[in-house]
Amino acid sequence: MRRASAPHVLRLCSVFEAPAAALRATGFDPIGGMQIHTARLARALDALGVSQTVVTAFRPGAPRTETIGTRSAVVRVGLPIRRLRQLYGLAAVPEVGRVRPDLVHAHLGEDLAIAPLARWAAARSGAPLVVTLHCSVRHTVSAHDLRSALLRTLGAPLEGWLLGAASQILVLSDATADALLATGIPRKRILPAPIGVDLDRFARPAPRPASMDPAHRWIVYVGRLVPEKGVADLVQAVARLRCSEARLVVVGDGPHRRVLQHLVEREGLGDRVTFEGAVAHHEVPGFLQHADVAALPSWYEERGRAVLEAMAAGATVVATATGGIPDSVRHGVNGLLVPPRDPDALAGAIDRVLFDRAGAAAMARAARATAAANGVDGLTAATLHAYAAALGSDALAASPTGGVRSSVGSRRLP
Repeated sequence: MRRASAPHVLRLCSVFEAPAAALRATGFDPIGGMQIHTARLARALDALGVSQTVVTAFRPGAPRTETIGTRSAVVRVGLPIRRLRQLYGLAAVPEVGRVRPDLVHAHLGEDLAIAPLARWAAARSGAPLVVTLHCSVRHTVSAHDLRSALLRTLGAPLEGWLLGAASQILVLSDATADALLATGIPRKRILPAPIGVDLDRFARPAPRPASMDPAHRWIVYVGRLVPEKGVADLVQAVARLRCSEARLVVVGDGPHRRVLQHLVEREGLGDRVTFEGAVAHHEVPGFLQHADVAALPSWYEERGRAVLEAMAAGATVVATATGGIPDSVRHGVNGLLVPPRDPDALAGAIDRVLFDRAGAAAMARAARATAAANGVDGLTAATLHAYAAALGSDALAASPTGGVRSSVGSRRLP
């Protein structure tokens, strides 16, 4: 289908940022990198004249339908279950069947239901398919338990099947782009995309959170509480620190929280580790701006939004050298990198930052420049470029003065 006006886009994603009320639903991960990405993009596209129907999974505390901007809507489907969440894909079928989109945009992470849903939606409407690869189960996920092993085994073929049908694939890291090229996907179908950080929000001064006593040096973790985020490694690293003033605040929630709380008790760290719980995304800058160290100890990570948000906030980053994190963090220049699943190395890097204030400040200054290249405007432009390439010459792209215009300059991998 070709149009001379802005297209209507059906966007499929397993998660989407929910209102603050959803933060009380423990275990449902209402806030996370993909949630923020999909929500910020929805608002930005709507502001540029692109209408969207976003179909996502229901979470407790969130409305079933929600208006985005002036021409777009979010529809949440399925039951609020903590296990077998991918069953939301079945509940999405009637909603997808009601939409006749000009383009289907699938946000692919660790959600196997997206692949058949997106291909069916594109086939029934004759619309081209664009995929944003938030986490490659074939190339990024590491098998560390039964769930992740099954995810790789079952998900890798489905991922390849979906990407094979995509007109354009938006990738968040160089490592994933290289991996897709190695599988034979043509270079012209792979487009790099910035992570889409709200730079103004994270740079604007925010008050110090009440839980962060200024008498201490603060390590901040922001993210979901699941095993592969490596928060248990971070807790063990805190127990090994030489800096006696150091305290850890864990911002986020998820199914691993109780396990982590038991670990804190076992390590005797009850007075050194605080679990803040999930907070609204607009509250996150305060934690990062007042952090001495922002830590992301993931076992695997496609890119790591938390890293770039910490950089934008002026925090000094210590992260693991895995997945796309080295695309953002240059060791010793704008942060420090350590091997995944190594609490001793993590403790050493955190101590280095805490004891070398001048070096930490220099890395934080360099990090701000890195974050500046990963704003929402760049993400929106890359997405519109993918839409233009998928739809053809009549597709619409961002205008420097707002609104949309036809065609867009090429933004390709080198």
